[in-house]
Amino acid sequence: RMAESAVVVAAQRLAADDARWPESARAAFATLGGAPVGASGGRPPGPITHAPNTTQGKVESVGIIGDPALLGTPALAFFCSTRCPGGVILGIFDLAATLRAAGVPVVSGFHSPLEQELLRLLLRGRQPILICPARSVDAMRIPQTWRPAIAAGRLAVVAPFAAQQRRPTAATVARRNACALALAGAVLFAHAAPGGKTERLALDTLAAATIPVFTLADPDNAPLVAAGAQAIRPNDIAPLLATLSAGRSA
Repeated sequence: RMAESAVVVAAQRLAADDARWPESARAAFATLGGAPVGASGGRPPGPITHAPNTTQGKVESVGIIGDPALLGTPALAFFCSTRCPGGVILGIFDLAATLRAAGVPVVSGFHSPLEQELLRLLLRGRQPILICPARSVDAMRIPQTWRPAIAAGRLAVVAPFAAQQRRPTAATVARRNACALALAGAVLFAHAAPGGKTERLALDTLAAATIPVFTLADPDNAPLVAAGAQAIRPNDIAPLLATLSAGRSA
């Protein structure tokens, strides 16, 4: 069992333009270049289309644990604020069941508590999962709960960072979010707390108009809907499925 675990979590590092990446993934990594974020912070970075002044320089190589082929199918990017109203929390539980049943691939940093809860629920299913940490995968400790899905070829951990980037920073969080959006065919902001970083990311993504943006139908998400996000019910994601299907056909 120990030997199997060691194989399951083995990280590999491929050039950003390596032919083993699906074409869509190579294109995504090519857009992740730019100048570093200032140490003083400032306005949170926008989506990948704004990356030239929000990331850490050109991506030379990408670390991955799992099968690179998983990056070839447009996934649903998922973001949720740490502060989240009760109605949305219940909606996320229902959404997880719907995504599992429909086999929707999901990509996220799975960092906030509700993002982590969604991951826990998705791991019970069979759909592909892409995890984008805000650090390199080199020497990364992989939780036991992830290992069966990695071994089954349905979970990959991907990070466009140099091997020595062992700790998250404001800049790596920005690139992590950009990477998740770049690998997605649509994005769902389950909730974006007013004035928070997730709201700024959501509004920037809507303003860029490069990827369809969804949110959960809930009164607390009215500001996102007013800004242009399409509201969907957790148990009826037909518009989302149609968007992802169109992305696969393109």
